[in-house]
Amino acid sequence: MLIAMVAVLGLKLALETYREAERFHPLYLETGEPIMLQDNNQIYLVVSAIIFGLVASIHLVRALNNWAFIVGPMTIPIPASWVGFIITLCLCLWAVRLIVS
Repeated sequence: MLIAMVAVLGLKLALETYREAERFHPLYLETGEPIMLQDNNQIYLVVSAIIFGLVASIHLVRALNNWAFIVGPMTIPIPASWVGFIITLCLCLWAVRLIVS
């Protein structure tokens, strides 16, 4: 529950920070045009990229530190975190690529 609350607060802070940064220092494409959030799809992509990036980093930290993850009587193996890291990193990069394009 605490992790979910921290994640929600982190997302809120990230979106507020992104909007402030966009207002004063917009990101620019190679053509020199600023990247602006134009509709709900853009906002969805930003939120998706943030969430997938956070999940990918959690998988990476777990895999590098060999932390045990136990669900009931079953232990989730470390290679599952490597697979989860690769998949969520790809989804994060895909969302970032769609934001920039």
